[in-house]
Amino acid sequence: MNIPTLPAALRACADGLYALEASVELLIAHAGWLDREDFVTPFIRTSTSITDGITEMALIDWPAAITALHTGELPCSSGEQKMLQLAASLADQIPVNLGAAITGLDNRNIQLLIRAILHASGRRQFHDHLKVQRIIGQRLKQSGMRWTVAGADAIIALRCTEASSACEPVCLRPRTQTGAA
Repeated sequence: MNIPTLPAALRACADGLYALEASVELLIAHAGWLDREDFVTPFIRTSTSITDGITEMALIDWPAAITALHTGELPCSSGEQKMLQLAASLADQIPVNLGAAITGLDNRNIQLLIRAILHASGRRQFHDHLKVQRIIGQRLKQSGMRWTVAGADAIIALRCTEASSACEPVCLRPRTQTGAA
């Protein structure tokens, strides 16, 4: 499996398991480990879905990765080490000293961790965040498009409302006439 399809395969395998989804998204968003051949090759197993025979799936061998990390086989920065340990703890309940793991993390990694914890607890913000990113990319970043800030805000709000299944209450709400056009 090539590196660009790896995030989709990890997501497919984790789908529906909140803690595993959260750990996979944490690792993907951290944007370090999945680009490393010394991590991907020995610790990520790939296969095809048994239900449809088409979907690529990937699963991280968390205990083996953490063992390699602790024995020095995966050299990395302290921030990378902490993020891998936190992701492994979410995914596979591998013990981590939370105080030591969060001390010294930069703001970006703290925000990623908070999102992951919320997601694992059932507050699936990752999906909403990814949906908004997809909407922005599909609607606002097409070739030749130019938007005013007000126009972009309006279309994003409309598309997000539609995507969140909240469109009916908004669209069916009685409208009042406001001044002449």
